Amino acid sequence: MDTNKIDHISASQIHTWLYCQRSYHFKYNLKLPQASSCFMSRGKVFHERIAKALQEKKEPKLPKRWLANYKAIAERLNFSDDLLIEEKVETKIDGYNVLGYIDVIDYKRALIVDWKFGRKISKYNVQGYLYKRLVKEIYNIDCDVAFCFIPSLSINPMYPADYADGESIFNSFIKKPQDSNFKFYPSSRKCQMCGYYMYCMNPEVISALEGPKDI
Repeated sequence: MDTNKIDHISASQIHTWLYCQRSYHFKYNLKLPQASSCFMSRGKVFHERIAKALQEKKEPKLPKRWLANYKAIAERLNFSDDLLIEEKVETKIDGYNVLGYIDVIDYKRALIVDWKFGRKISKYNVQGYLYKRLVKEIYNIDCDVAFCFIPSLSINPMYPADYADGESIFNSFIKKPQDSNFKFYPSSRKCQMCGYYMYCMNPEVISALEGPKDI
């Protein structure tokens, strides 16, 4: 993987690479469109509604149960009145251009918040690490990071070990060459949930898109 050919690095790129290097190859090297899922579309809509509600100091339009969870989480977070919402942050980290879109930066409380709408609580250490670094570089604020899982009413703060893990993942992404070879299991849920499933089901299409191999 030649990161010098990439305009920027983002947490989304690294998450894709961790999930499946072949999927990363399709998305960022071949720049192929992927099938969207209802989960992706729903998450985008709800992020936009929460951002608008915070800007207007209103309740967001969310499903009834999720709204109750959101209100409970917001009460626990106790936001100040000095918020940056849906903030685009971009600068150099270790010589690489890194880009992020942060849901909420509470400037007074030195807190970064990222909303999550998946029902499964997962780790997002590299995302938290990069967001913390970006905000420190741009605003000179040493922020804590919390991932808020609205469906499960959970606030997951990051700890020093999480940031260290995120840094390790970031360094691995930069240094480790990409291997576009992959194992494809048509019946596995992981492959079926991937937006590039149909490409993998048709290897002749992949060969045509990639072109002849160098000898």
